[in-house]
Amino acid sequence: MKIKWPAFGFGCLLLAGAAVTALPASAQGASPAAASTIAQPASISGVEVVRAGQQTAVRITGTGDLRFQASRLDSPPRLVLDFSDAQLTTAHYKFPSEYAPVVAVRLGQPNPGQSRVVIDLAKLVPFSTQTEGSSVTISFAAPAVDSAPRSAGWHRRPSPRT
Repeated sequence: MKIKWPAFGFGCLLLAGAAVTALPASAQGASPAAASTIAQPASISGVEVVRAGQQTAVRITGTGDLRFQASRLDSPPRLVLDFSDAQLTTAHYKFPSEYAPVVAVRLGQPNPGQSRVVIDLAKLVPFSTQTEGSSVTISFAAPAVDSAPRSAGWHRRPSPRT
């Protein structure tokens, strides 16, 4: 018996096509509603520097799961937070601070899909982080304040020359 290969190949193609169309719609592909909720990247939409009791706090707000890795740099002193899979959606990229030890907060996007928050500090101090939903708060310990006034020493007036 001789087999005609072109006809055999076409028959297999017809069988494969029939098998795909016989599958239920849920097995053929994800529905558009399910596909849109799967891959929503996180975003950073706001930054504020606030005073909470004896601590200065930097609040970073956004949407989605804000995952970050923190690292310290000491010359000049700063704390760097790298957020993976996050976009910047803020109107400004620099936020000045009136509360020690935070001097300013800068935002940037060094790579697509990665956001960086740099907190410039007057000096290195201990910090703690707290993540709550799509909000991250970095709290800095209050810097030590000198209790003695700077002019508390004895000063001698120069004597007039004659």
